[in-house]
Parts: sequence; structure tokens; C-alpha cells
Amino acid sequence: MRIGVIGAASHFKRRWLEILEDHQEVKLVGVARRNIDDNEKGFIQRQGYFSFKSDEVDWVYVPLPNNLHYEVAKYYLEEGINVLIEKPSAVTLEQTQTLVSIAEANDVKLVEAFQWKYHNRMKWVKANLQKINPYLIDVVFTIPHLREDNIRYQKDLMGGAVYDLGAYPCSILSNLFPKEDFELVEFKSWHNNDNVNMGGCGAFVSNNRRLNFYYSFGKAYESHLTLHTMLGRYDIDQPFTAPSNKEVVISRLFNTIKSEDSFVDCHFSALLESLLKYEKIPSNSHHQILLQANYLHQLIDVNNEDTIS
Repeated sequence: MRIGVIGAASHFKRRWLEILEDHQEVKLVGVARRNIDDNEKGFIQRQGYFSFKSDEVDWVYVPLPNNLHYEVAKYYLEEGINVLIEKPSAVTLEQTQTLVSIAEANDVKLVEAFQWKYHNRMKWVKANLQKINPYLIDVVFTIPHLREDNIRYQKDLMGGAVYDLGAYPCSILSNLFPKEDFELVEFKSWHNNDNVNMGGCGAFVSNNRRLNFYYSFGKAYESHLTLHTMLGRYDIDQPFTAPSNKEVVISRLFNTIKSEDSFVDCHFSALLESLLKYEKIPSNSHHQILLQANYLHQLIDVNNEDTIS
């Protein structure tokens, strides 16, 4: 598989570069940048975000700031190239709908880089979901403040916690419950002095279950998923940020009995393997992206109102 990367984001350098270069079935064709950095020696560089052609790459990976996702993804989908894009796929629901339409018209894939979905631990959850059948889900994702110049704090780049962290509880719904309709019934958000969203909390409800969420910049790090079921409570620490090739667990508390199941995996490599096995990407993957966009943009649409109840 030949892959081109659009933008030399720190996330790409820290998480993806080594994995791409070490995989025997993957060729990193290069990194397309707005401007070439002569001091960068870690990979081949291309001038300009739109410099890859369909006879050169099978996939492009887009870890650019949110405001550039739509333009860049649209270009490569129209070129007949599969696109792996960081969340969110786009900053409006209409943009995501357009991207999916282009992908389907050109018989290519648009995949959001929610690596957590590909970890063995979450595969176990999905495989056992019907038996577990949670009636209440709690999601918490908080991180300490970043540097003031971080792109997540830049309003003109469509930064903000709602895009960065709020996408994760939405991805629980779109990935685990794609056949259910959830409605945002409670929401509260807060912003900094530049009117950039710093966090939010609330609840989505369907006919069968409720998902409570809390996400925020500027808090102690916490990444946690709890499934409340008739079979007990399942606790999953670091569901979205499981360390690569380290043991992670699912703890089950049933009445007074506690048990654990452990899993080891690298969810970045697992996502890459899924791209390599193109036919194994779920046939409903575009449906999930549309669901994801719908739930996220419920948050975005009410974000400026601060509160619904």
C-alpha cells in the first residue's frame, strides 16, 4: 500500500511515522507540506498539500487543522484516492455529507482516524455488546491545558474542545450503536476569553439507553468509559488513548465480585492493518461517518448557546 501524508503534524511524527516506515507492506511516498522544511530529514517532502496523484498513492492521511479537512479531503476523493482523515471529517454536517457522496461516486473510502475502535479491547466490547446490552454509558475525556499557540486553541483554524474531545463520546454512539437514534437532551459548554470552546457536558438518549459525557481542556488527564449493564459494571480506562503494546484491562464488577480481562495491542497498527485489508473495512463505514457527523454537529450547533436542558 502506498500512502502520502498531508501536513507534518506532531501527531503524525509521534504516532504514525515509525509505524508507517516499519511496515513491510506500506510505502510512505512522502509528506506534502505547505512549505518544505530544509531542516527536516526524517521523511521525503513534497511542496503543497495537493501534490499527490492517483498513480502514486492508494491512500492519503490528513492530520491537518480542522479548517482544512474538507478542502483537502474533497480534492483527493475526487482524484479517486482513499482518504484517512483525523476527526472531525469536516466542520459542518453538510461538508461531511458532500465528502461521503464524492467517495461513493468515485468508489473510494473515507475513514476517520478513530484508532480506539481497532484495539483488541474495543473489538471485544463490540463482539459482546448484544450480551452486555448497556443501559447507561458514562464517558469522560479531559486533558491538561496545551500551549497557548496550539492549533486546538485557534478559532480561525476551527479549534476547540468540542471538535477535539467532544468527537469521542459521539464516536461511541456511531460505532457501537449505529442502528439507534440518539438525541442530545442536555448540554452545557464553556469558552475562554477568545470564545474558543474549552469543554462541554451533557447527555444523549435513545429509546434503549443513555450516554452521559464530560470533556474539557484544562483539567487533570482522564480518559474513561463505563458501561452499566444487568451483567454488572464494565470499566475501561484509557479507552481512546490505550498505550501501544501495553496491557490494558476491562474491569467487571458484578454485585461484589470483581474480575478483569486484559488485552495487548497497538491501535495505530491495527487501523493500518484495516486499511491494508481494504475489503475488511466495514461496508457501513460511510454510514458511521455520517452518524458521527450528525451527533457531533448536534453539539456544535448548540455550542454557542451554551446550554440546553
